[in-house]
Amino acid sequence: MELAENGKFRLAGVVFGSDDLCASLGITRSHDGAELLYARQKVVLISKAFNLQAIDMVHIDFKDLVKLKEYCEQGAQMGYTGKQVIHPDQVPVVQTAFLPNKKQVEWATGLLESFKEHQKKGQGAFVYKGIMIDMPTMKQAQNIVDILKLTSSSL
Repeated sequence: MELAENGKFRLAGVVFGSDDLCASLGITRSHDGAELLYARQKVVLISKAFNLQAIDMVHIDFKDLVKLKEYCEQGAQMGYTGKQVIHPDQVPVVQTAFLPNKKQVEWATGLLESFKEHQKKGQGAFVYKGIMIDMPTMKQAQNIVDILKLTSSSL
């Protein structure tokens, strides 16, 4: 920890080593992964508290792309920014789950534009598409735009 505090050692992210955790604690993995839910959530919370990327656990049944999609969607909802892959067939599934879709991008860019207009008028909170907008909502919109910038993706 001292190295990190002194700026001599920088972390960009944290990877959740689920199989390492299972081996250390004697956990038997189930198909639904319920036994790992708390640990997955805690990794995200701690990572984000230190402004680090949180990379979700590997899905070892690399042929089960349906279950991979479920895990990816769950991980993205939890706040993970990506997922480990062990097979090339997993890459498109993971990218689709962790990149914002066209509807999300349109919402975020529209909201940010609307926010700029309201700021020019000196207005704080406002309504956008029937929803009251405040700073946490603005942060969510900005996160979507930031992901696109980081990935050079343009939906």
